[in-house]
Amino acid sequence: APYIVYLTQDATPIDDSWLKHLIEPLDRNGRVAGAFSKQVPRLECPLMERRQILETELVSGSQERINFAIDNPDYEKNLYRYIWFSNTSSCIRKEVWEKIPFRKLDFAEDQDWAKRVLEAGYQTVYVPTSVVIHSHHYRPIKNFRRHYEHAKAMKEIFGKNEFPFFREVFSATRHSVKADYRFFRSEGGSRVGFAKWLIPSLLWYLSAFLGLWVGTKKDRIPKGLRERLALQSSIIRE
Repeated sequence: APYIVYLTQDATPIDDSWLKHLIEPLDRNGRVAGAFSKQVPRLECPLMERRQILETELVSGSQERINFAIDNPDYEKNLYRYIWFSNTSSCIRKEVWEKIPFRKLDFAEDQDWAKRVLEAGYQTVYVPTSVVIHSHHYRPIKNFRRHYEHAKAMKEIFGKNEFPFFREVFSATRHSVKADYRFFRSEGGSRVGFAKWLIPSLLWYLSAFLGLWVGTKKDRIPKGLRERLALQSSIIRE
C-alpha cells in the first residue's frame, strides 16, 4: 500500500467518508507527504478543552490548509502554524516516511516529522472534511504533566520558550477563565450555570500554565524529577 494511516485509540471517525477525504490530498498531489484530520470534542468533553478545540483553527478550522516551507517567506515567521501536524488521525505517504521516518521522541514526534518533510520540499495538508471525534478529560495533575511535556518538547525540538515568565501564569489563567465564561454563554449557558465550571476552569488553567512554565525551565530541573513529571512516565506507571 502506498500510504500509512494513523488513528489513535481514543479517536473515532465521525462518518464513513473520513478515510476517503483524508487520502484525497495525497492522491491528487505527489508532493504531499501527509494529511491530517479535523478534530471535534466528545459530548462529555469538559468546557475548558471543548473551547480549546473549537476555537483553535489548527485543530478544528473549516478551511483546508496546504503547508509548505520552500519559497514561503511566512514559514519562519509563523513556524508553528506550518509544522502543526497530528497523528491523532493522519495519512502519510509511505515512500516519504521510509526516507524521513519519525524520530524516537517522547512528545511531538508528528510535528518534528512535519518540519523535516516541509524543509525537504514536501507539503502537508489539513483536511477539514475528514473529521474525528477526539478529546480528553484530564484532571489537574495529568493536565500539568500534559502541558509540561508539550513545553519541554517545544524547547528541546524547536528551541521555543512556550511560557517563559511565571508572573504570566495568573493573568493567563484569569483571561482564560473569562474566555470560558464567554464561550459558555455563547452556547446558551446562563451566568448561574457557569458556577459549576468556575473552580474546574481555574484549576485546569492553573495546572496547564504552570506545566508550560515548568516545561520551559526544564534544564533547571534534576533529571529524576523531570522523568517523574513527564506524562508518558505517569501513563507507564499507571
